[in-house]
Amino acid sequence: MKNQPSRITPQLPLIEEFVAEPGKKVKGIWYVLDNCAGLPETIPIWIIQGNDIGPTLWIQATVHGDEYAGTWAASALANDVNLENLKGRVIILPVVNLHAFYARQKTSPVDSLDISHQIPGDPEGTLSQKIAYVINKKILETADAMIDIHSGTSIYFCKEFAIYAGGLKASQKAEQLALHTGAPYIVQEKIYKNSELTMFMYATENGVPGIMISSGGHRRVENAFWRPIVNQCKNIMRFLGMLPETIFPAKKETIFQGIEFIPCSVGGIIINSVNLGDWVKKGQILARLFDVFGELVEEIVCPVEHALVIEHASGLLMPGEGAIELLLRDHS
Repeated sequence: MKNQPSRITPQLPLIEEFVAEPGKKVKGIWYVLDNCAGLPETIPIWIIQGNDIGPTLWIQATVHGDEYAGTWAASALANDVNLENLKGRVIILPVVNLHAFYARQKTSPVDSLDISHQIPGDPEGTLSQKIAYVINKKILETADAMIDIHSGTSIYFCKEFAIYAGGLKASQKAEQLALHTGAPYIVQEKIYKNSELTMFMYATENGVPGIMISSGGHRRVENAFWRPIVNQCKNIMRFLGMLPETIFPAKKETIFQGIEFIPCSVGGIIINSVNLGDWVKKGQILARLFDVFGELVEEIVCPVEHALVIEHASGLLMPGEGAIELLLRDHS
């Protein structure tokens, strides 16, 4: 056999501090912590530093490991940013949950946890809880605003939307971020005393306005699904004064007042009866679930008076998993 040419793995910079020279883009590996085997857990990172002073915007994607359009959008944004026009700094994490990313699943295969819901994290907990702790701490230390990018999952597909949390310390600022995304659907998720906080909500509660944006799903990375994410991020940068163009906010009357999450009870193969973007009314059948013999086992019925279908599932659902999500004009 002929000798094969040797392959040399390129040495990427290990980024421990979030710095870059003015007018430079740096990409590398952020060392987060040592795992239980004493090996480093790392996250890929971009640091983009403008020539002029300005705010720091934190953008993270693929907290859920099978949301690949988010990863593509994050690095497409990083490559596309014009340094000559940029004021301030952009920190971009294209893949937060690397273990789940490689496993092509939503949650980490290491501990079966969703990093986004391990808030504020735990430095003495499981791997996902430790990573969540470090990330949340670093957001509060470095960021003036944050964007949490999502894009459906292997099971779910959604319309393009932006969501912010109401009733928290920086909710008014977060609302302005959401209104300036250019998203066709904007949602205020009202937070109550015992509400569970996710990562963008935790940032908002601690003074850093954060929003979640989402588009697409089913692991698809076509232009139609990731481009809206890039556009929303750029619009936020314009609103923050990081890019020169002007962006005008949506009217507050366009804000939906919450999300209705409808789980299935029995589980089975789901067949949707409505399309994304449809308006539905109380009592309307939204989806049906069947067993492997093709027998109907459950009907999912709209529980609210008037709502818009923003996300639905496909394939096989387990009991208790979400079948469909609706946007509400009010909480009735």
